[in-house]
Amino acid sequence: MMNYFILGDDGQIRGPHTSAVLRNLLAAGTITMETQVCEEGTEAWMPVSSVLHALQGPTPVAMQKQRGPLAMTAQKHLAEIRGTSCYWGFRLLTNIVAGLAILFQTYALTAGVSETSSLAAKGSFGEGIMKARVLMVAIYLASIIGILTMRFLVLVLLDIADTLLFEHARKRNL
Repeated sequence: MMNYFILGDDGQIRGPHTSAVLRNLLAAGTITMETQVCEEGTEAWMPVSSVLHALQGPTPVAMQKQRGPLAMTAQKHLAEIRGTSCYWGFRLLTNIVAGLAILFQTYALTAGVSETSSLAAKGSFGEGIMKARVLMVAIYLASIIGILTMRFLVLVLLDIADTLLFEHARKRNL
């Protein structure tokens, strides 16, 4: 039975490992087909894919089918987590809150413009009416930018949380 050393991503050499252990590491996603291995007693490093014939195990396609969610790309797995977790609910809630805040700000601006128009019709304020309207629009735009920025930050934090969940699930399943 052949044994192999594995060159880790961190540059550390691990092993020797039997072909069965190597096959299990490959199936678990701990190593990839491109991970460099060296047969014990030699000095030639090669990708795992070039020694698969010696592993006498399932083909890479069969291993991907066995691994289930771990065989998927990170993006597909995140999509699966989002579909089965509360992620979509938080994202929906964030969008609803941001939408309601923008709606409220729009209502406040409309009410302010309406009030200044009625005061202008009565002859109150004079030249200050235009300044008040410009100020209201500036405050409105600043608050909309703030709301959209907060929405963006919350959604980024949700994506980070999902990524951490994915990593945790991947490590737990190894």
